[in-house]
Amino acid sequence: MGKVMSRMNRYWYRFNAENRAQRVISEEKPVVAPRHPSSLKGIEQILSDESYDKEKAMNKDVVLNEYLKKVFVVSHDPVVDQRFKKPSEQVRLPTERSTPDSTELGYIEPINVPKGKVTLKQLMELLAQHREHPEVYNVERISDQYRISTENAKNILEYLGVFNIYMKEQTPTLSTSAKILGYFQPSKSNTKALDDK
Repeated sequence: MGKVMSRMNRYWYRFNAENRAQRVISEEKPVVAPRHPSSLKGIEQILSDESYDKEKAMNKDVVLNEYLKKVFVVSHDPVVDQRFKKPSEQVRLPTERSTPDSTELGYIEPINVPKGKVTLKQLMELLAQHREHPEVYNVERISDQYRISTENAKNILEYLGVFNIYMKEQTPTLSTSAKILGYFQPSKSNTKALDDK
């Protein structure tokens, strides 16, 4: 039943379609949609204003049109730094695929160190230099050489230091068996004390 009704509706909507279309086209002006009451109030205020000239607003201003013809814009693309390009424009795969060598401090040192920063290797070098020659490698020279502020250089020298290694003197030690035998055998002082009693 549904299929029959859908076919009937299709024929009904297509019936006399050309005449109905011609009737709509032949109308002189389409019916304008009704305006909202708030927009009607605004339009009435503009039209009631004495300084508003409807004819001037509808006509093209020749002077302004000439000004617009003289205006043109020239733009230049800024020079893009290669470091800040999109990832799609850069080479995605690394050029060197070998595993990095084991480093001295356990991590790879950065190639470019920003101003005001010091790597761990540089920190150890400056502390060692200051320890060996404190009058030569003073706060001013270290701040100039490593591009850090004098306050930071002063704090580094005051609060950080290189580890000191103290080697214990090598003394001959008794073997473990000799220690055990000495524990069970009475010493001379103990035998004298027993004899006196």
